[in-house]
Amino acid sequence: MDKAFEDYLKQFDLNNFHIKRKHIHTYRVADNCLKIARALHLSEDDTELAYQIGILHDIGRFHQLEETGSYDDATLDHADYGAKLLFEDGLIASFPVKKENYKVVEMAVKYHNKFAVESNLEERTEFFCKLIRDADKIDILELSCEGIIKFYMDGPIKPNILAQVQSHSQVRINGPRTNTDNVFIQIGFFYDIYFKPSVDILFERKIIDRLKDKVNDKIVCQELDRVQRYLKERFTC
Repeated sequence: MDKAFEDYLKQFDLNNFHIKRKHIHTYRVADNCLKIARALHLSEDDTELAYQIGILHDIGRFHQLEETGSYDDATLDHADYGAKLLFEDGLIASFPVKKENYKVVEMAVKYHNKFAVESNLEERTEFFCKLIRDADKIDILELSCEGIIKFYMDGPIKPNILAQVQSHSQVRINGPRTNTDNVFIQIGFFYDIYFKPSVDILFERKIIDRLKDKVNDKIVCQELDRVQRYLKERFTC
């Protein structure tokens, strides 16, 4: 799987910071998929499938940057585009994915970045959609801890956004976003985690504490404390 992915990437400039960043992110997410799958005691075949989905989840990012010059999903949704590349344009044939898993992979790629997973998916498909969403969110949050993704306040928090987070939900925003908005979008990610092994990874890597250290803001720290209590209660960590 890794060789097929590296062969695909040969058409892009891996010295480009943004391409390199997504290259690294891909393997980190795939590794998170493996950790979650193994902790859930999935079969060998399903563990391999989880890894494959991790490798393919952001396949549309590379062309998105090349075509639009940005990672703005409002201009070109990278997940929809990735699913198109793989299953309409036939790129999936370049990867060692079993044909019986094509629909699962297609939906997992398509829905990994959406606000929510479609409600009428087949149970197995829904499961892998949730797994990749957890694995991806974990790395996005960790990249924020590392300063690769911006995590700082540039103004006051909007009351409607704070209310969404305080209701234990993800944050939905229409229109332009401030850096403060993005901080609370990421806090909202914690409320969309599905599996206890994912929460275990978050705590093992001290992601909540590290994010608190990044932002010296009373409200942010209060909400991250609230997240920590919520996750411990929900998953009895």
